[in-house]
Amino acid sequence: MNKVDRILYSGIAFSIFGLGISLQIKAAIGFSALDTFLISLSIFSGIRIGTITIIFSLVMSLILIILSRLVYFKQGFIEFLMSIFMGVTINIFAPILQDLPINVHEVVVMILGIQISAVSVAAMIELNLFVSPFESLINYISDCSKINFLYLRWAMDFLMIIITLCISNYCKLIVPIGTGTLISICIYSISVHLYRKMLRRVVICHRDYEI
Repeated sequence: MNKVDRILYSGIAFSIFGLGISLQIKAAIGFSALDTFLISLSIFSGIRIGTITIIFSLVMSLILIILSRLVYFKQGFIEFLMSIFMGVTINIFAPILQDLPINVHEVVVMILGIQISAVSVAAMIELNLFVSPFESLINYISDCSKINFLYLRWAMDFLMIIITLCISNYCKLIVPIGTGTLISICIYSISVHLYRKMLRRVVICHRDYEI
């Protein structure tokens, strides 16, 4: 895959990821741990959730670049630029979906949004596309520490919830934690893990077929 194709497919994957998050926001039964954290920051600051996502991605990219001692400078910078696709998608689709009547149970909409996000993240990692800065940072820490990506992602989810609760308690905010948060913690990381395994097999079979 050449650089142009990699950037193009990464942009599409980031936009699909943003659509998944928008569906989770539409469900309105609580959000993923990370989204809960970002939405709390959005409520506190008054900045739109998509814009907060872009700022958060910039911080994650900077941490990755620093931890890797500039080895991931180019990748971190491009991943931040790619995350703008995700932030813009959320800013566009979240208001549209909020006003769009969907005659499906909220839990179904939530699970659909989680699966769409999980598939896009799995594709980013296994197809060697540019990954969202947060997932890229976790993947980097997982590789360096030899800690399973699934367990590390769960740990980060719980850390985000704890930080969100601290912020909400200090700032007296109403935290958007609900059934959807529990559903996301239970199935998102596992879904990413399973989709990565599936895509890995597809990639291996495709390479064997070419040989």
